[in-house]
Amino acid sequence: MYTHKLKIRTTAAFLTLSAVLLVAGCSSTPSTVATAPATVAPTTPAATPSATPTAAAVVSGTVLTPAQVAKLPDGVRAYPMPDGTKVAVVRGEPLPAPVQAAVTATVNAALPGGITNGQAPIATQVAEMNSLKASLVTTGTAMGRQVIAVYPIYGVRGVESNQVKSWFWTTTSTQGTFFDTAAQAQAAVASFVNANPTGTVVIVISK
Repeated sequence: MYTHKLKIRTTAAFLTLSAVLLVAGCSSTPSTVATAPATVAPTTPAATPSATPTAAAVVSGTVLTPAQVAKLPDGVRAYPMPDGTKVAVVRGEPLPAPVQAAVTATVNAALPGGITNGQAPIATQVAEMNSLKASLVTTGTAMGRQVIAVYPIYGVRGVESNQVKSWFWTTTSTQGTFFDTAAQAQAAVASFVNANPTGTVVIVISK
């Protein structure tokens, strides 16, 4: 009997203590601790490398902006046009029609007529020939292509005593022979063109 009462008293005491602790836990006000916000050091975004344009991204015949001219990809040339603009010439693609016209005009202008009419002194004709070759170098370099000029020329051929009109072709390093017609002269340069069709420009001077 005594033991039973002791257990009851112990249990009651435990329940009373638990209740006190529970009430104390509910009524206690947690202390507020002020914490400073975490400071995050600003990060500088990594510089994005500018994309390098490719030849495929530049359309042949496009009028280029100054920014595009400054960053031309390999295989693209900016050909200077008479109006001051620059047109894209892409390696492996046909020459744009406006560039072909401009080159033809430039090469034609290099021969004022002394060679093509046979009326100028020999010294003048030699000077015109040098002018023509210089023009072929300039235009060819600007396009990145070889330029072949086919043009009429007056002179004495073989045993003939009188000057006759013939057709001749020339590059910066090679000269062809005389032909009776422009078609024959153009056929003679076919081997050059067939070997590198998109890297060769044929200019026919019709004076």
